[in-house]
Amino acid sequence: MLRFSLSDDRAIRKKIEAILLVEVKQSNVERLLKLTERDRQAGDKVEINSWALRDNRLELSMDRRRQILSSAFAEIKLE
Repeated sequence: MLRFSLSDDRAIRKKIEAILLVEVKQSNVERLLKLTERDRQAGDKVEINSWALRDNRLELSMDRRRQILSSAFAEIKLE
């Protein structure tokens, strides 16, 4: 019989919050451009697919992100 260990709800919530509430200081596009520039300066040929340069993040305040996450936790009864 296959059994899954049950984790403490607080531990699960804390892990999810740590992942989703991180403050992003630099976009993935900015990181990609820095890495490609570094490689070009090292003499490497670098090509980037134009789709990789899309940056359509939705900017939300930390308070709003916490509200959304709390609402989601309440919906799945993860208090």
